[in-house]
Amino acid sequence: MTLRTWATPLITATFVVTAVSGVMLFFHVRSSGITFSHIWLGWAMLAAVALHLWLNWRPFVLYFKRPIPATIMATGLVVLGLMFTPIGSNIGIGGETHGGGATAGGGGNSQKIAVAVGNAHLSTLAELAGKSTDEVIAVLTAQGITGVNLNDTAASLSGGDRERQNEIIMAVLAK
Repeated sequence: MTLRTWATPLITATFVVTAVSGVMLFFHVRSSGITFSHIWLGWAMLAAVALHLWLNWRPFVLYFKRPIPATIMATGLVVLGLMFTPIGSNIGIGGETHGGGATAGGGGNSQKIAVAVGNAHLSTLAELAGKSTDEVIAVLTAQGITGVNLNDTAASLSGGDRERQNEIIMAVLAK
């Protein structure tokens, strides 16, 4: 059996799983299996694509001689470049960066603030939101979080899930 026999089916299978899990993640359908599959099968897809390109290098290079495929590939490269270009400073709670500023592994004041808010007791978040502690408990109960203690933090209630932590903080701070 040759590489050609299984390279394209491997790309197709990993693409389907990565695409479906990516759509699920986009719509906030989360589980450890979805996230695991998306991340690790994404790597498998990358390896399969590299093999496929290696096997089909000459036809791939010939695409650059035709205007439509060359334009599509060039547009993809521009989009890739824009992903790394700071545009504004929209930083999510928990250190995710959307367009510049601090990164999850970096420092920066915005990340320090996000970490501090995530680690603040719920009583402190209530003060920041201008709400009573009873209102904060009601908000969290509406979020499906029960047994809340005012010494809890958004970080502890989220179980380490930064997206969930962000949702908790935003729910508490909402007007």
